[in-house]
Amino acid sequence: MTALFSVEAKNIVITGGNGGIGSAIAFGLVELGANVIVMDCQHSGVCNGLDFVPVDFLRQESIDPAIASVTDRWSAVHGLVNCAGVTKSNSPATYSNLDWDETMDVNLKSVFLVCRAFGRKMIEQKDSASIVNVTSIGGHRGFPNNPAYVASKGGLRQLTKALSVDWGKYGVRVNNLVPGYTNTNMNKKSWEDRSDRQERESRASLGRWGRPVEFVGPAAFLLSEASSFVTGSDLVVDGGWLSKGL
Repeated sequence: MTALFSVEAKNIVITGGNGGIGSAIAFGLVELGANVIVMDCQHSGVCNGLDFVPVDFLRQESIDPAIASVTDRWSAVHGLVNCAGVTKSNSPATYSNLDWDETMDVNLKSVFLVCRAFGRKMIEQKDSASIVNVTSIGGHRGFPNNPAYVASKGGLRQLTKALSVDWGKYGVRVNNLVPGYTNTNMNKKSWEDRSDRQERESRASLGRWGRPVEFVGPAAFLLSEASSFVTGSDLVVDGGWLSKGL
């Protein structure tokens, strides 16, 4: 059973691993014996010790060579975790075209480009592989004053399901990892506002926010053979936020 849940010696790429959930997953997988390369827009002290490839997810001319850098080094890619994402809050009535385009480009288009490239590699390997796309409870529910983020995560959720249908015959599994409110820099504004923090934690059955490290286990499960019959699914890690009624 230990081998069933193992990611040891697997080559795994993580986008957006420079902080928050992405870096927690990256460090966690390294501790579990995986080989990890982080692709992100900038290197900082957060990811010291991790193998790093810089990339601008707004530009395909940056994404393509970054992916080539990884595939040149690794003869096989066993796993991909897409954590890169942005959020730009504003009222829909005044939401700018630039904020909409940048959110869509990073949260949805770049994920497709990365999935397409590494998916080709995984198909050529003729071996089982796993892609994990990090979405959001915002891909399941409506949230105020963040139309592009909600739309992009909803789109990503469905992209995952589409890819799982097309690539299942090649042994490539594609699943969503769905975070609830988690104490990361992306949610810093809500976390530091005591009223907002308490209102959000009250909606979770566990009565609290998530911690980035709590996504290591779910990610490792989806990347390991323990989930060999799981594809096109949403693994929700939200403390019961979506399921809670009264």
